[in-house]
Amino acid sequence: MYFQCFLLTNVASLLQIPTTICRDDYVHEVCRYGGAELHAVAAIVGGCAAQEAIKLITKQCIPVNNLFIYNTMKSESVTLKV
Repeated sequence: MYFQCFLLTNVASLLQIPTTICRDDYVHEVCRYGGAELHAVAAIVGGCAAQEAIKLITKQCIPVNNLFIYNTMKSESVTLKV
């Protein structure tokens, strides 16, 4: 479990994600579940992915530019350009 938390913090630092978005308590919360997938989170992220796929296929709207992060603790999302 420590290794998973270590990887998440390293990936966040490599991508230069601000600490306000990827705080240590958020990383700890993700690691606490040990890689388990919560159904509600899977439904939300899957819906977002499906919506972006439809945007790409139909070419009617502008898709997300680069990185999409969903905060499960606050039910908020942010899009970052990497």
